[in-house]
Amino acid sequence: MSEEQLAITRETVRLIDAGELDGMRAYLHPDISLWAPRGWPEPGPMEGADAVVRQYERLNADYAERRTEVLELTDHVTDSGEWVLGGFVWHTRGRASGIETAAEMWFTNRFRDGKIVEIRFYWSRDEAVAAAGIEG
Repeated sequence: MSEEQLAITRETVRLIDAGELDGMRAYLHPDISLWAPRGWPEPGPMEGADAVVRQYERLNADYAERRTEVLELTDHVTDSGEWVLGGFVWHTRGRASGIETAAEMWFTNRFRDGKIVEIRFYWSRDEAVAAAGIEG
């Protein structure tokens, strides 16, 4: 696996933080699906680039400020495909409430044909590693 998947993942994080969501479409496979973490109000899957972009638009609309602090990005090849494992702290300030929060989350991006075809979010690194079949 090349550095390309890591670069794509870094760029999509940057675009989401910047609110430049249409820009991330170039990195999304036409068959993409997105799954939220266990217990999230909209669990998914969100199917297709339009649905994925709409989900991020909805999330971004809730916050006056948001910033992603990346904790880890690593690439992996397993029997189920090429993956990027990522961890981050999502810092936000509510648009209506002004309340500041910080939530640690983990995700796996699976790639096909050089694009992200699957995004799954988890509450812990262990969950993400196990779900993708990645060696710890």
